[in-house]
Amino acid sequence: MAFNTQVFRKTLDKNYVQPNHYEIEFVGAPPAILKDKSVAAAFNNVKMKCFSTQLPGMVLDVIERRYNGPYRLIPVGFTFQQMPIMLYEDSSYSVRKLFDTWMYSIAEDRDLFVKYYDDIIAQQMNIYLYKKGAPGAKELIPVRTYMLEEVYPLSVSPVQLDWSANNTIMGVNIELQYHRWSVMDGAPATSNNDKRSHTRNQSSGEPLKINKNAQQIGNNIKETPSERTTILGGIRG
Repeated sequence: MAFNTQVFRKTLDKNYVQPNHYEIEFVGAPPAILKDKSVAAAFNNVKMKCFSTQLPGMVLDVIERRYNGPYRLIPVGFTFQQMPIMLYEDSSYSVRKLFDTWMYSIAEDRDLFVKYYDDIIAQQMNIYLYKKGAPGAKELIPVRTYMLEEVYPLSVSPVQLDWSANNTIMGVNIELQYHRWSVMDGAPATSNNDKRSHTRNQSSGEPLKINKNAQQIGNNIKETPSERTTILGGIRG
């Protein structure tokens, strides 16, 4: 059968997505960030400043074994790659202030005294994925959410300054480390304490229980009885 361009275009419209329909959100700030109101505000308002990031990936850790014939690579675990994010800077330099404060809270200024792990991590970073907006829609609900647990900045890249860059917005490149990631359809349920979207992941590694049929009303989630289990790091719990 001859190639039909109209069928091809219809397929593209229905079955493919664009990588620019997303936003990120940090959840559960470490104690050092909460001490400064302007830093805490920057932590809570990165959604519309992240102009580039990635979905988390994974690599299998393997060992070589040969019983007969060629070597076999036997999986023994996972390795999760660091997460890059790129954020637009504002006129008050709130993004650099946020991550400078965060980095110095991990290894304090002169003595480089390193804090306890639980005192340096954000509880979670959510990456919300959306479909292309429908005309007249007041608020879009994520079709899929990736949740990174135990997040902290691993590096803050230098920012290039240039007298000739008149029509350029300054960007800050951050590399984040995290413990593991999970994924679910829709949006996570709202917590009772801060009313922001997160799932209260347990350090025990138990599967997360998510309300599959939750209905979003404004910034809140109205829960319905049915639940499902998320996939932790790509493996069904």
